[in-house]
This record gives sequence, C-alpha cells and structure tokens, in this order.
Amino acid sequence: MSDAAFEERLERRMRNAEALVRETIEHARTEEEKRLAIWAKGRREEEERRLAEWVAERRGEIEKTMEIEHHTEMDSLKTEIERMLGEWQTSFEQRFRSELAAAMKSVAQHEMAAREPRSDARAAITIAPSARDVGRILRDVLADVAETASFALALHHESRDEVVYRYRVASEDAVGAALRRDALNDGPESAVAHMDDWARGQRVVRIGDRNVTVHTAQYAIRDGETTIGVVSLQTASEPLSDDVLARFASLVETASARLAELRTGRSFRR
Repeated sequence: MSDAAFEERLERRMRNAEALVRETIEHARTEEEKRLAIWAKGRREEEERRLAEWVAERRGEIEKTMEIEHHTEMDSLKTEIERMLGEWQTSFEQRFRSELAAAMKSVAQHEMAAREPRSDARAAITIAPSARDVGRILRDVLADVAETASFALALHHESRDEVVYRYRVASEDAVGAALRRDALNDGPESAVAHMDDWARGQRVVRIGDRNVTVHTAQYAIRDGETTIGVVSLQTASEPLSDDVLARFASLVETASARLAELRTGRSFRR
C-alpha cells in the first residue's frame, strides 16, 4: 500500500472515530436530559401525593379532636391550616430546587467530563515521533470538544522567514473544500506570531448559492520566548468559545517543547 493510500485510509478511519465520539456525546447528553425530565416529573408528583395525604390525615385528626362550634373558630382553623400548608410548600420548594440544582450539576459535570481533552493526549505528545503526529493529536483533542471546518499547524524555519512544515486538515464538505484553497497567514512575520493571546477574525465566504461566515482563531506556538509556529482553527457560522480556546491553548503550550525538538531534528513526517 502506498503512503498516500495509507494516509487516506488512516484519515478516513480517524474521521469515522471522531464522528462516533461526537455521536456518543450527543446521545449521552440527550439521554441524561430525558432522565432528568422524568426524574423531576416523578419527584413533584410524589411530593404532591404526600402533601395530599398529609392534609387529609391532618384534617381528619383535627376534626376528631376539636368540636367547631363557632364560625370564628372555623376561620381560625382555616388560617392555621393555610399557614401550615404555606410553610410546608415553602419547605418543599426549597428542597425541590436544591435537589434539582444538584441533578443539573451532575448532568453538567458528566457532560464536561465527556468533553474534557483525552487523558492520554499530553503523554502522547511527549513521545510523538513527528510534527505530523503532534498535529493529529491536537486535531483529535479539538474534535472532542468542538466542531471545526479547518485545522492547521505551521512550524517556522529557524532562520528564514518561511513555514518549514504545515499540517492542515479541512472538513469533507463545501466549506472545507473552499478553505483548503485559501492561504493562511501563519508565517514568522504574521501578526499572530508576535501576539500573546488568540488572534481572531472573520470573513464571508461564498459557498455555492449561499454566504457562510468563517471564523478564524490563531495562536502562536512558543518555546520559551521564541515563536516556533502557529496553530490555526477555522469554524463555519459560529466562533469557538473562550472556554474551548483556553483549554486548547493549554494543550498547545504543552506541545511546544516537543514541537521545538522535532523541528530541530527535522522530524516533520514519518
């Protein structure tokens, strides 16, 4: 099997794996939301049933032990019952809100755990044999937490104003095809190469008979004080959130030392 065929086959398998991960996360979130809705409905119905039973029992006890002879005494009794019911309802609502908040927090934690970067990603980066492998690891981690139309990792030449290696992958759709034809401003003299935070931008791309807003986020890869490359992320319609970018930047910073070693050793592709 040729290198090109092997890489194509590998890319196809990784895309299938990424799609399966996203489908699994979405299914888990949907099922958790259904379970929460069923739990909340059952919890309220159970408390309402208990309340009805308590009211009936309390009223029966009161009617057995008290002889109501005057309307004023009846009014007093009604007032007392209403006060007690009001207190019970307030207590019930507080407990219900507390339990619902705990359940929602559990759902959020499960979803966040499902969307956290792979636990072995940082370890895999430290032993990656080539810059391409580091790029694949970063792309896979990004695919776990967000959907992108294009991912690119560019490494700069040590002494010349040029990109010595670029790993770039785009989605298999019309947007991805359009982005693959566009050049990225990610060289040593690009603006992002001299920035300490994400550089963001957007532009409208004509795709067939429609306009699509493409959002670009770029981050400088640094080894100490030296910029050795740039990572570029592109999404269609919606930009990546600050939380996703912050977590991904942390992983890029972890990968910078290994990328510097691979650049020195000219280990770009296996």
